[in-house]
Order: sequence, then structure tokens, then C-alpha cells
Amino acid sequence: MVGIDFFITKSKRSIDVITSKHVKFDENIQGYLVNKERNSKRFSLLIDLDQYADKLFSEKEIKELVNICEGILNVYKNENDSMEIRIREFTMEFKKLCLEALEQNLLIIAVGD
Repeated sequence: MVGIDFFITKSKRSIDVITSKHVKFDENIQGYLVNKERNSKRFSLLIDLDQYADKLFSEKEIKELVNICEGILNVYKNENDSMEIRIREFTMEFKKLCLEALEQNLLIIAVGD
């Protein structure tokens, strides 16, 4: 499955990834959010990521990602829409990963395919 994998890490080098536990940002979810949010920049740090590049998030950016997750959860809450259910599942897992990184004073790296 194509998309972006998020890991907790010490640095940008892939050998510093702390655990194999990760969260996958599926390209279909990203595409849906990009389409829905095309006139807004409120979730851009997350949804505008390059699927083929890596990005290391600072502590400040991870805190912003947590806020973005909360915003997405507030907007996409239709329990009768399968895509919104998938978005919520991804967002809850990703928020948990971000909070874990903050708690451990570590970083998040997005690894593109």
C-alpha cells in the first residue's frame, strides 16, 4: 500500500527509528483530505506531505500535528461514511504516536514510499 509511514525516532537517520511500531498515512486518505481541504491551510503540515520524500518533525511541529489531529477529528465525524471512519482511525492512531513521541522527548519522521 502506497503512502507515508510515521515512526518515532531520535534523528533523521532511519537506523535511529526507536521501534517498528508505526502509523501508515494511506494515499487514499491523504488524497481525500487534500481534495476536501484544498481551499484551507489548517491541516497543511500533515496533508501536504510529499509521498516520496522523508520529513523529520520538530517538537513544535509534533505539537502542531496533535492540534491538526484534534481538528480533523472534530470535522470528519460522519459515522455513516466509510472514508471518514478510516480518516478517524488513522487520526486517532497518529495522534497517539505523536503524544508518545512528545512524552519521550523524541521526534517523528515521515518516510515516503
